[in-house]
Amino acid sequence: MDKISEISTALFGYNRQQVSQLVEHRDQKIKELENQLLQMQQKIQTLEKDLSYYQSIEAALKDGLVDARKTGNEIISHSQEQADQLLERTNEQVIQFKENLAHYSQELADTGLDLKDRLKTMQSQMIEMMEEQVQYLKAQDFERVYPDKQIDRFLNQVDYYREEDRLSVITKEVRPNKDPLTQDEKATLQRLVQEVIKNETEHLKQEDDKLLHFKQG
Repeated sequence: MDKISEISTALFGYNRQQVSQLVEHRDQKIKELENQLLQMQQKIQTLEKDLSYYQSIEAALKDGLVDARKTGNEIISHSQEQADQLLERTNEQVIQFKENLAHYSQELADTGLDLKDRLKTMQSQMIEMMEEQVQYLKAQDFERVYPDKQIDRFLNQVDYYREEDRLSVITKEVRPNKDPLTQDEKATLQRLVQEVIKNETEHLKQEDDKLLHFKQG
């Protein structure tokens, strides 16, 4: 069975395309097993029809044998030779029927055993697929994907930017004829913007590395 590769994650969720591919792969395996099961069931139905047909022939032959024996007693008085020939043909038919019945019964039994083995294999494959998915989910480190420190720092930056905007508005109200930002404030703002861009670039690079690792796996 194909090994389930690690699914790469974005900042706030899984890669939907990769999850869809995994689900499609699993559904394809299940459909193949279902088709095999359907074919085996159809074959069993055909063999059951054949068995029913030969069982009806057996009953007819038994009735015919009884009638033949009765008729044979009547024929004996006329021709012992004709009676022997009739009984011989009847016995040959019974023997042939028993051979056919044994053959189809064996084929039906073999088909049943083969179907049981296939069902067990399908069961094992399904259990293995489910266990791999469970183990994969258990192995996920969501704290590493979404670390509290990084999220808190991100939220603090957002709060800081909002505070900067608020102070900028207050500065404009207090100093309407002056530059809203001093040179130091501009330098600080520029440094913060560069830091955000750098952090985002590093994050995107890490995500690309994860995706590359997933494809190689």
